[in-house]
Amino acid sequence: MSDTLRSKVMSGMFWSVVQSWGVKGLNLLLYLVLARLLSPTEFGIAAAVALVLLLQQLVAEFGFGEALIQRETLSKQDVTLPFMVGVGSSIVLSLIVALSAHQIERLINVPDLAPYLIVASLFAPLATATAFQEALYKRDLDFKPLAIRQFVALIVSGVIGLSCAFSGMGAWSLIVQSVIYTVVSLIWLWRKPRWVPTRQCDWASFRLIGRFGASVFSTRLIDFGATRSIDFVIVSLHGAAALGLYTIGAKLYQTAMELLFRAFMDVSLSALSKLAYDRARLSATYRRVVSTSSLFGTPVFFAMAALSPEITHLLFGGKWVGSELIMAPLMLIGGMQCIQFANGPYLTAIGRPHLTLWLTLIKLVAVLPAIIFIPSGNVAALVDIYVLALLVVTPFSFALVAKELGIRLRDIVYWIAPGLISAGIAYGSVWIARGMVGEYSMHAAAQLFILGLLFSAVYLGLVMMIASASVHETVKLMRRPV
Repeated sequence: MSDTLRSKVMSGMFWSVVQSWGVKGLNLLLYLVLARLLSPTEFGIAAAVALVLLLQQLVAEFGFGEALIQRETLSKQDVTLPFMVGVGSSIVLSLIVALSAHQIERLINVPDLAPYLIVASLFAPLATATAFQEALYKRDLDFKPLAIRQFVALIVSGVIGLSCAFSGMGAWSLIVQSVIYTVVSLIWLWRKPRWVPTRQCDWASFRLIGRFGASVFSTRLIDFGATRSIDFVIVSLHGAAALGLYTIGAKLYQTAMELLFRAFMDVSLSALSKLAYDRARLSATYRRVVSTSSLFGTPVFFAMAALSPEITHLLFGGKWVGSELIMAPLMLIGGMQCIQFANGPYLTAIGRPHLTLWLTLIKLVAVLPAIIFIPSGNVAALVDIYVLALLVVTPFSFALVAKELGIRLRDIVYWIAPGLISAGIAYGSVWIARGMVGEYSMHAAAQLFILGLLFSAVYLGLVMMIASASVHETVKLMRRPV
């Protein structure tokens, strides 16, 4: 890796971390306050709106952003047609959603959803236009403006959203906050655009970009079905309040994935695509990523799963009792996903996104029948079924990456096993100790502190006892340049 590229990657990683930790932390703080002000039903209504708009945005963007990032060379003419198609599709879809809002309301069983959906859908094309500028900034590994933009947009929209919540506007508080965030993001990035619309276009380039984007879109659409179908099942079977409970229970899981994983993902496609033809270097970086994720990422997720009763009580309050039963299994699967999700960027970087598509299809086939046909009875049981189904894709994911990078599968197991085993035992020790600690009727904060110390002591003791050599080797690998 050249000094210039290494400098850009490190700068990009730094600002991506700032963006992930700062913005996501601020967003979590906003959610904590709103959770105290709004009811589960109000949260559920806003979550249902966000779910529909997420699908709309996914279809409109069509994977063009990732295709633009991945291209080895990119001219202004290359962007014209993807942008026009993406924004045009978003406008058409917004009109469809607005006109069919009442039908969607009845379909997913959320009374009074239509007005919220109509207002929010009209701003979706702005988000699509912003996504293209964001992709071009990422392509240049210029994450500083993106980080600043997110801070500004979140602060402005958060202040307005909280004002609405304190004024008693209920679910509208979240809708208004989302709309303001979209508008501020659009203004911020388009005031200094990396590209401006032009009449010149390149049809040959569009076909190549569209072909790559179609593969990315297919993967994302199937992944949406695999990961977000549970939201539709919850709201259809149990109502908006249950979806609100799931949204809060899953919030910390989603935030943790962003904090520990998204910074790498944002930079990885741009950086790895430049090493796509050097499999030896790709294999070396892959070892660093999975080893580091297992030793330092997995225990964080397992600790939060073990401490979920205390965490949810302290952060969200008694109104959200039951969210810990949702948070715990999601955090456990997150401990595996923070390792496994590195596989996608590597497969995409070497020009094999269709393999990611097949993996996502396996996930969908495993998840969808499970959550629809296996009786659950309540939201917590449904989440347990969902998490177990997600585990099905894990061995396939690692096997494909091992084959493509020329790595033995047993070597990958050797790299990730110490962290997983040690974190699993530490998790079990906390649940055993909780019964004994609970007899003293401690405050939740004191109990969280004691059980957290127990988890840390057990994990660190085990990982140093069974894998001290692996830990030292991983630290050396992290320090060594690619």
